Amino acid sequence: MRKLNTHYLLLTASTVIAALTLIFAGGFTVIGHRGEYFSNRYGTVEHTFRSYDNALTDGADWLEIDLEQSSDGVLVISHDPTTNRLSGVNHIISQTPWSTLSQLPLGNSGEKIHSLEELFQHYRNDQRAKFVIETRRVNGQLTQERELLQMVAKYGMQHRVYYESFVAPSLQLIRELDPSAKTMLLTNTKHIVTPEWIASIRTSPALELTGIRWMVPGLMQFMPPASRCTRGSIHPRPAMPPRTLFL
Repeated sequence: MRKLNTHYLLLTASTVIAALTLIFAGGFTVIGHRGEYFSNRYGTVEHTFRSYDNALTDGADWLEIDLEQSSDGVLVISHDPTTNRLSGVNHIISQTPWSTLSQLPLGNSGEKIHSLEELFQHYRNDQRAKFVIETRRVNGQLTQERELLQMVAKYGMQHRVYYESFVAPSLQLIRELDPSAKTMLLTNTKHIVTPEWIASIRTSPALELTGIRWMVPGLMQFMPPASRCTRGSIHPRPAMPPRTLFL
């Protein structure tokens, strides 16, 4: 795996995202967004082991993981704060114990909602699997970070994890707890990408890798001129040759 030594990343997003492709000095790195669940070959469900396996089979170097947290503190893999969209049962994850959440199906996949610990247990010995984990506030509080770092340490995943978040204080806390942690800041708008903003990010010790994320169905031609110094984009087809992704 090529070393993640780049400092700036531009994340352009469409409504359906299946892979994040970064360009580095040594080539491309592909990140499977929620695994690989929108594919012409597979009819799989996001954040299932099958979706992650699909992404790895198609050459993904990293897997993107969304986190929520149960009422009893378990880190739960879910993009949504509720379970309704995938399980058909409407629970607010932060208000529901893991004993209940763990029994809920992930669509028609035959799998149930996974915890982060289950993910680490499943892929512990598969060195292909590396994870970009997105943290979030839980009921307005930073409660995921300590548990997350403890879980990463428990399974020896320190060199197989990158942390991303739209919440800058979350990444700052992670870096305070583990100064060696690799972090990536996300944001919802392209308009803040100015030379001044990029310069300020360069000096931030907590935000080693920075990303921009906004909802446009395209690639780098949509980027404002100031962002041309960034190093990558998101594309909805993880198996597509990376050379087609950049101008």
